[in-house]
Amino acid sequence: MSVVALASAFALAVVLAAIVGPLLLRRSAPLLVRLPRLAIAVLAGTILLWPAALLSIGPLAAWLLSGPTILPEGAAEVCQRCISAANPFGAEIGSGPVPSILLLALPAAAAVVLGAAVAVRLRSNVGELVKAAESVSGQSRVIAGHRVTVVADDRLLAYSLPGARGGIVLSTGALAALERAELAAVLAHERAHVRQRHHWVMALTDSISTVLTAVPLIREARRMLPAYLEIAADRAAQKAAGTTAVVSALLTLGERSAVREGALHMAGPERVRQLVAPARGRAGALPTAVMISLVVVLAAVTALVFAPYSAALAVGCAL
Repeated sequence: MSVVALASAFALAVVLAAIVGPLLLRRSAPLLVRLPRLAIAVLAGTILLWPAALLSIGPLAAWLLSGPTILPEGAAEVCQRCISAANPFGAEIGSGPVPSILLLALPAAAAVVLGAAVAVRLRSNVGELVKAAESVSGQSRVIAGHRVTVVADDRLLAYSLPGARGGIVLSTGALAALERAELAAVLAHERAHVRQRHHWVMALTDSISTVLTAVPLIREARRMLPAYLEIAADRAAQKAAGTTAVVSALLTLGERSAVREGALHMAGPERVRQLVAPARGRAGALPTAVMISLVVVLAAVTALVFAPYSAALAVGCAL
C-alpha cells in the first residue's frame, strides 16, 4: 500500500472513529469495568488524542500532495522548504487541489482557537476546584492514618478534592454513621482519588470535551469517564478494606449528591454489582482491543506528523 493510501486510510479512520467510537466504548464496558485504570487511560487518551489527530491530517497531506501556489514566489519557496525539511517521506508524491499553505494554516488556526477555548474552560474548572476547597470550613484531623478535613454537618458527606486543595473531606454525620471497616473503605476510596489525580484528569478532559461536545466519540468518552474513576477508587478501597466493607459503605452513604463542584464522592449503591459480581469471560475483549489500537495509532501518527514539523521549525527551516 502506498504512503498516500495509508494517509488516506488514517484520515478516514479519524472520521469514522468519531462516529463508531461510542458503540465500541459501550461494547468494551464488560472488560473495562474489570480494568478501570485501563479504561481511564483509554477514555482520557481518546479525548486528548482525537483532536490532535484530526489537526494532523492537514500537515500530513502537505507532505504528500503539492497544491497550487497562492503565496508570492519568495514566501512560497520558504513554505515549501519548511515542508520538505519536515517530510520524512522524501519527495512529493502527488498533486492536489488545495494549496499546501492552507493545509498548514487552517489546522494551525483551528489549533489556536481550540487551544484558547480549552484554556479558558480549564481555567474555569481549576477555579471551581479552588473555590470548592476554599469553601470547606472544618477541622483538620488524622483519622486512621489519613489527613482528613472534618466538617460539622449532619448529612452523610464523604468526598475529596485535590490533595493541595483540601484532600479528603468527611462530615460529622458520616463519621457517626460509618462503622470502623466502612470508614476504612471510605478513606481508602477517597485517598485513591487524590493519589491517582482523578480531579485533574476530570478538569482537563472536561475542558476539551466541553469545547468538542459535538463529536460523538468525545461526548461519550466524557460521559463514561466519571464512572470509571469511581470504580478505580472502589477497587483501591476493595484491596485495602475488603469487598464487604466497601459495599456496606456505599449502601450507608446512599446515592451520590453533588456537594461541591469538582469533588469526587464515595457514594452510589449502583456500583455494588461491579464489586460483588463483576463480569467474567472475554466479553468486551475485541472492542477493547480495537479502542486500545485506535488510541495507539492516534498517538503514533500525531507524533509522526508534529514532531518533524517542530524539529524543522526549531532548526530554522525558513532561513
